[in-house]
Amino acid sequence: MFIKHWIIVLFTLLFITNNHFAQLTGIKSKGVIQWKNNARYQGGTHTDNDTLFYAHGSGKVSYSNGDYYEGQFDKGIRTGKGYLKYVSGDTYTGSFLNDKRNGYGVQQYKNGERYEGDWLNDERNGKGSYFWLNRETYTGEFLNNKRHGKGKQTFKNGQRYEGAFLNDKPHGISYLTYPSGKTYKTEWKDGKMIKSIKDKSSPSN
Repeated sequence: MFIKHWIIVLFTLLFITNNHFAQLTGIKSKGVIQWKNNARYQGGTHTDNDTLFYAHGSGKVSYSNGDYYEGQFDKGIRTGKGYLKYVSGDTYTGSFLNDKRNGYGVQQYKNGERYEGDWLNDERNGKGSYFWLNRETYTGEFLNNKRHGKGKQTFKNGQRYEGAFLNDKPHGISYLTYPSGKTYKTEWKDGKMIKSIKDKSSPSN
């Protein structure tokens, strides 16, 4: 017997939840998929054999853990542009690949801090800028969520460090500029300054 306006189809949907594949049986009605674990998806779908469906194209999903995603999918995997709001209050707007943050994106943290830049496999990798709540900023290179490579950090007192970082610490030759305008050529090791020479020349780019 057909029910007017509601055609209920039971199927198995292959989908990504918390970075793991899960086979979920749900009810599809008017393009809305509701799963037994209370996750809810609305948007485009793709099927290979009329029994196995994937979230595909543009859509939005409310996860059972409280996270929310709106954006593009490729056969059940977040791929393309999207917006992800975590139950913690953090948000991410940018590119996804294989269900992870990949490419350029902006992460806004609940505590007010923000990162704008490149991502690789859910970690800050490449060039970007980080903004702390105390108004300190860093612009430069990142590796596995750490400041690593060339960069510039401005401190809340106006002091500026421009040079090399290693494993999230100043390391190597750099230029340190004080609020007075005086600039010193310095050498650092594991976050500690071991040598300082007054130098009026500009930092190299």
